[in-house]
Amino acid sequence: MALVDFSAVTGILVKLFARRVETQLNRSLVLPLVLDVRPEAGQNIQWVARSGTEVPTSAVIADGDDVSVFNSDTREAAVLQYGTYHDGFKVSGKALNAAYAAGNPEQLAMLFAEELSYSVERLAVAIGDDFYDGSGGTDIIAGLLDATNPAIGDIGTYAGLDRSTRTYWKGNVLDALGAGISKDLFKQMKRSIYNATGGAPDIWICDATQHDYFGSLLDPNRRAVQDVQRADGSVVKLDPGWMDNALFFDGVVVLKDKRCPASKMIALNSMYVSMAQLANSPEQLKQGAGMLMLGGTPETQKGAQKTKLSAQILPLAQTGRAVKTALFCDPQLVVKRPQACGYITGLAA
Repeated sequence: MALVDFSAVTGILVKLFARRVETQLNRSLVLPLVLDVRPEAGQNIQWVARSGTEVPTSAVIADGDDVSVFNSDTREAAVLQYGTYHDGFKVSGKALNAAYAAGNPEQLAMLFAEELSYSVERLAVAIGDDFYDGSGGTDIIAGLLDATNPAIGDIGTYAGLDRSTRTYWKGNVLDALGAGISKDLFKQMKRSIYNATGGAPDIWICDATQHDYFGSLLDPNRRAVQDVQRADGSVVKLDPGWMDNALFFDGVVVLKDKRCPASKMIALNSMYVSMAQLANSPEQLKQGAGMLMLGGTPETQKGAQKTKLSAQILPLAQTGRAVKTALFCDPQLVVKRPQACGYITGLAA
């Protein structure tokens, strides 16, 4: 009697996949999760930067003399344009039908929804990258550390104001000259920000390598923190996912971010750093535009949380048997007081 073994039936058995599709991509985000989105009025982002001499001229006057010296601070307009970012995807009608009919993997049965979630990730990570190194050119975010015009640097032009003639507009930059990260470097940066503004950073952020180096300097029992006080008095509640990974310096959280450029440690005062984006107009909503919150893949500090940025979902004109869709977001990173921020560069890698 012939044996019906596995080889005899393997070719005719249904191949079943696990229900989930396991991503092999790191599209995690950190900085867009901790910054607020603040509404800005108008077609662009504008604010007034006030400057002048810290100490008034001729403050002493003889008793009975007429006033002959008059002082005034300078006011200048800072202007940023919104960026324009998108991600599109296209799914054929046959693919949608076949995925639904097969129902396996279960996560792909609703193929459009699955492709939409991937598009959300791609758009979010493109914006998250440019928060650090966006050039500030047409339709591009003005990033914190752009090589030519960094938002928190001490060179170039930011928001239309040239730092070569406006020293008040310079961020604080400290070159470690190849040294390793240390508490002394943190203190030097904190002191520079205090001398420039009277304030202090409430967020430190760096790549994973610098985060590990700094963590090795701390006693293990100082690494867990649940509540972080911001400079404006508000408190950031850290969920349990942060507990094994969060570091802090002088009560301020030190975060790691894969998107952060290597060999740098960034200091931000979130009172003056925020995200902005153009909102959907009623006309857009009438044309069928929906809204989705942007988010990335999970990471150890924040899990799989959504950012405070949203994207418009727009169905595109159908020209064949395919569903074409695009997501759009018009964001900008806004640093209204560069002196309140800064970064350490040239750290040992």
